[in-house]
Amino acid sequence: MLTEITVDNGNFGRFVFDNCTAVLLYGNATIGDGYVSGGRVGAKNMKSIGVVMRVGYENLNVSSGMDVMEVVSYAKMKGRVHVMKIVDRKKTIEMNCTVSFNLTNRSFVSSLCR
Repeated sequence: MLTEITVDNGNFGRFVFDNCTAVLLYGNATIGDGYVSGGRVGAKNMKSIGVVMRVGYENLNVSSGMDVMEVVSYAKMKGRVHVMKIVDRKKTIEMNCTVSFNLTNRSFVSSLCR
């Protein structure tokens, strides 16, 4: 499954972040994961990162009468904000999204990210 993570840097300095792993959860079970490569985002800028998620159906326990399936995607990125070679602060950002899929017609329904 191919997905995209957008890092929105609201800081006045560039944000340099490390590699991390994004996970896909259904209930309490991890059903997928993907590698997020590190990088940098300029001051007051956005960057989109493509992530290939490996989804394992063996951990997926879906009842046959279910129409909509909700999964949670989660990633935690650690990095540093650099402002004019003067300020250098550690920063951690978290992505936590609930995504709904319609299993009947195999379509995306909605997503809510916090």
